[in-house]
Amino acid sequence: MLTLFRFNTQSGSCQNAVRSFSTSSSKNAGQNYRLKNKMERSGNKVGILREKPDFKYLDGTPGPLNKGTVLMQGKRTRELERAQRLLKEMEEDVKVKNIQQFY
Repeated sequence: MLTLFRFNTQSGSCQNAVRSFSTSSSKNAGQNYRLKNKMERSGNKVGILREKPDFKYLDGTPGPLNKGTVLMQGKRTRELERAQRLLKEMEEDVKVKNIQQFY
């Protein structure tokens, strides 16, 4: 609880006002669900609002991407390349060894 004192210059008296505030953390909506399901902690980490620049110049060219967006796009590209490489390796193994297909 926080007590504030206010001095009234016209009457010369002191008034006090009591303000309550909480120091406990607020529960983040859906954060536990997203973490349990191996999603991003925040619901706004990916999506159209994060992947495109915030503005356009008057001639219509998009603004520059921020550092976080560039890093996220690089991570996505590396993951895609790795998935394609692993799929190619599996297909080669199937052809060479006549292994039963996994997909």
